[in-house]
Amino acid sequence: MNYVIDRKVTPDIADAIEFVLPAVSDDKTRYCMTGVYFGDLDDNVAIVATDARRLHRVLVSRKRFEAAGLAHTLEPREHSKGSSTAGSIWMIEKTRTGFVLASEVNGRFPDWNRVIPSEDSVQEVCKTILPKPKRGADRSKYLSFSQEVIKVARLTKSFFNIRYLEDMAVDDREWTVSADMTQIDEKNPTLLNTIRFDSDDLLAVIMPCFPPDGFAFGGKEW
Repeated sequence: MNYVIDRKVTPDIADAIEFVLPAVSDDKTRYCMTGVYFGDLDDNVAIVATDARRLHRVLVSRKRFEAAGLAHTLEPREHSKGSSTAGSIWMIEKTRTGFVLASEVNGRFPDWNRVIPSEDSVQEVCKTILPKPKRGADRSKYLSFSQEVIKVARLTKSFFNIRYLEDMAVDDREWTVSADMTQIDEKNPTLLNTIRFDSDDLLAVIMPCFPPDGFAFGGKEW
């Protein structure tokens, strides 16, 4: 059975799917991560996608989800019963008016809660708004966006794939950036753990990577 998400009818659910889609994996050897996960989380529905390098999660009211006729997607499938990710995984197709939950993925979604740094284990580093580059603009020359990327990278002492932050540029939302700064030392200035980004009902986690040898932000080495 297919489920249609019409942006005019359920714009909040359509926006939620729009946000998580960039984090869906294209690795066919990790089939369970090639779809979007839907599952209960307290009184909300957690909509999650991850490719093991980043994770996007949105919370939508369960009542809102049920009113949209999507309650069946939350029923634990046989292969996921008893797991911390009991729910369902769906392949998503984009349409002119929204999205279609086209086909269900058989398998167990990874325990996504384990990769989210708890609020107790991190401290706020900064706040940032990530504006999207204009259509056709050279990303490296889009100054307002680049400045924000550099700010996050320098304050967390981390190196990111710029596209990951670009995919988080949603409606000029302000993000709270948090990290475990105790991981930083003089010999290894790059964080070894993940960085957490929060903005109301949206959450993103990005795994930093090591910068090239001698790489410097703003002409200054760390």
